[in-house]
Formats: sequence, C-alpha cells, structure tokens
Amino acid sequence: MTAMRASIAWLCSLMVASAGAAAQPTEFIDGRLARIDDPLRVQFNDTARAPDPDKFRQTASIAAQTLGWTVLGAKDDRVELARTVSGKHKMHVELLYSERGYVLRYLDSENLLYREDAQTRGGGHARAIHKNYNLWVRELARGINSALGLSAVATVSPRGAKSARAATGDGAAPSVQHTPLPDNINIATPGPDAPASAARFSGIWVGRWDGKFDQTLVVEKFEGNIVRFVYALNPAQMSDPAGRSWSRKRGALDEDGVLRASWDTRRGPVQVSYRLSADGTHLLGERIRGGRIATATLERTAPPEAAR
Repeated sequence: MTAMRASIAWLCSLMVASAGAAAQPTEFIDGRLARIDDPLRVQFNDTARAPDPDKFRQTASIAAQTLGWTVLGAKDDRVELARTVSGKHKMHVELLYSERGYVLRYLDSENLLYREDAQTRGGGHARAIHKNYNLWVRELARGINSALGLSAVATVSPRGAKSARAATGDGAAPSVQHTPLPDNINIATPGPDAPASAARFSGIWVGRWDGKFDQTLVVEKFEGNIVRFVYALNPAQMSDPAGRSWSRKRGALDEDGVLRASWDTRRGPVQVSYRLSADGTHLLGERIRGGRIATATLERTAPPEAAR
C-alpha cells in the first residue's frame, strides 16, 4: 500500500510538472513553433574514420529508411530525403556530405507550420517550424551517426538569423557597396532553352557566409542550363585584400533546381551551390572549401545605377 501511494504521488508530481512546463510561454506567439534547426551541421569527432562519399550515401540512405524516411535521390555528396508522419505531416530535406561531416538542410514541408518570419513574443521575427520537426531531424542525424559507427557533434548554423535587409539597420534594400562589382553587368532574360526556374534565379542577390562574410551573386545569363554569374566578396574581409574581389564564373542549374559551380583558388578548390527558398524569395547558399562548410541566405536587390 505504501509503495502504491508513493507511485501515485510520483505520477501526480510528474503530471503537475508536465502541466507547468506546458504552461510556460514559448518564444513564439504560436506555442507550437520553435526556431528551426536549419541547417543542422554534424561534425565527426574522428574525421580519420569518415567514410568516402559512396559509403556515406549508402549508409545514410539505409539508416534513414529504417526511421521512416524515403530516399528521393542520392548522387555524389548529396542525399535527398522525405518523410510523412501520421499521413499528413510532410518534410523534405537534403544531406550534404564533406570529409568532416555533413549538413542536414530543410527544403520544404507541409502541415508543419513553417514560417520564414514567425512573430516572437518580444516583437521580433525568426524562421520557425513545428517543434516536432527539430526532434525528427535530430533523430535522423543520430540514426545516421549510429549506422556509421561514429560519434559526432550536431550544431545549428542559423541561415541569416539577421537578414541582409535587417543588417542595413534601416529596413532599406540590402546594399552591395561592400562587394565591388564590374561596371558592365548585363542581366539577360533567360531564353526558351533555359530551365523553367531560370528566371527566378536571374538578378542580383546579397547575403553573408555564416552571417559574417559579405557576398554578392549576380546571375547574368543562361545558355541552356549553363549559368554565367559574377561572384563577389568584400575585399576588407579577404585574406588577401589586394586580390580581386569579384570574378565571373560558370556553373550549371541541375535537374534538382540547384545552381552549382566549382573553381580552384590558391587556398584550394571551392564548391558553391544555391537553391531557391520554398517561397522563392531567397537563395539558400552553401560553400565548401578545405572540408569546411559555410551557409548563407541571400536576398534579391536592385542593380546598381551603372548597371540599369
């Protein structure tokens, strides 16, 4: 009897504690929301044991499927996954692998309350989603790490918690003054042989790698799926400030709607990729150099006067 009373008392205390926790106000006005863990960066503690890209794709795909995810595509260093919970909550993510670990990035969702600009109780705004999304994504990362037999640390690298527009401090359109551009910018309308999404990429985009390093992307011309663009950085933030801060590059818009390009530098090869956000208002960028991954959210801006 004493044991039963103790058990009942423990259960009651647990219910009271749970009710109290549920009653605590959340950061957002909509209590179902949480800041989205995106991108979720997973870094291996022992990179010497990291698998090659083929092994990673195979292992990650199998691990994901055991947790209810469907593999939509697996190619090179990328795995695309989707999952539906309770027949209606849908999420779509991608894994981008490097020798140090991988990044798990949100692509889109249904019935998970995703917001680019959810209102907080303090009057601010932040990217948010139903809190269960973060649980499911971290469960996926743990499952993959377990299947690989590697310990890892997962951290969140907020993409543009402060947007390029907010960074100007006055709500004005983001400035490109810190990333010099060529005088002869020529943004051409994509022709009929270009991919359907080409027109949505065309133009000038500004943002910051990891929220710190200014960049400007000028998508000038499409030749079929081949993309000609200007890639510009802030010379004051470059390791060699005397070096050229902009250059014209060539990339491709692949069948998944991702603009990809790579080139060599004195510090090693660079790979960049840009994808339109779910609502088409931003570009979600990723850069890999020397095994290190940087992410960015870029916002469209008007061409400078000389280019109009």
